[in-house]
Amino acid sequence: MAAFSKQKVQNVNQTVYQEYSDFKNINPKVTETSDGNTVFIYEKKEKTADGIPIRLVLRVTVDANGRILKVSTSK
Repeated sequence: MAAFSKQKVQNVNQTVYQEYSDFKNINPKVTETSDGNTVFIYEKKEKTADGIPIRLVLRVTVDANGRILKVSTSK
């Protein structure tokens, strides 16, 4: 399993923070998939207007060069 360099992680984080400002300054959980891609998972908890806690998840799939391939979010 090849580790992602700190610079690549910072570049991905910067791109994600620009596009999804709600997740700014959240450190992702970084895991490598069997096909050589890397998945960044950003999680945070918020409360709805009714005060009900919900978990928000942003999942970003990145190739070995640091290029974002796919982004998915929870509702």
